[in-house]
Amino acid sequence: MQKSLDTSPQPLLLNMKQVSLVLNLGKSKIYDLMENEGLPYTKLGKSLRFPYRSLQEWIERRMQGDVA
Repeated sequence: MQKSLDTSPQPLLLNMKQVSLVLNLGKSKIYDLMENEGLPYTKLGKSLRFPYRSLQEWIERRMQGDVA
């Protein structure tokens, strides 16, 4: 049996639900991190979006102890 390869691209921008799943955090904690810890996000109209690559970099900085 052949395994099917998922060739769908990773989204560049994540919505709140996706970020919640990726970070395994609730909405309230995500808002707290946005306001107090510099969690990267952008607004598109009234929608919040989280750049996937920026989230990865933000996590890496926090893991290295360089919280800015």
